[in-house]
Amino acid sequence: MLEILTNLSNQEIDIETATSLIEKSIEEKFVPTNKLSDLENQFKQERSTLCQKHFLEKNGCKDSDFIMFKENKSLENINDLSKSSQEQLVTQLKQTHPAMFNTFKIDGIKPPDSSKSPSISKNDFKSMPYAKKMELFNTNKELYDTLI
Repeated sequence: MLEILTNLSNQEIDIETATSLIEKSIEEKFVPTNKLSDLENQFKQERSTLCQKHFLEKNGCKDSDFIMFKENKSLENINDLSKSSQEQLVTQLKQTHPAMFNTFKIDGIKPPDSSKSPSISKNDFKSMPYAKKMELFNTNKELYDTLI
């Protein structure tokens, strides 16, 4: 604004022109109210998103972004829900997306118990190549001795 005032002092300008130049300078320096409301809305949205992420992670969610993408509508007003409603929502999410909450079980083949010695019959041992027998000798001497 000092630049405008110094420019005005060097020139003869009527009051209306000077006032419009000052108002224009002020508008450029300050955020207009419509932009301010947009920024407030953006802030509220970001705050809501962070609250949703915190809620999910606090309840054991591994990938809160994925859950927020899939379940956007059910999470919109999470802070307004009662404690029991929040718990019901978490239970529902855990049932819908068990992999995201580490609550799923893998059924199928279980790895063999490594503490037990491998079962090799004497016939299998006799038909083994020499390199395999030496490997068995180096890894499991007791089994090797029983098969000889």
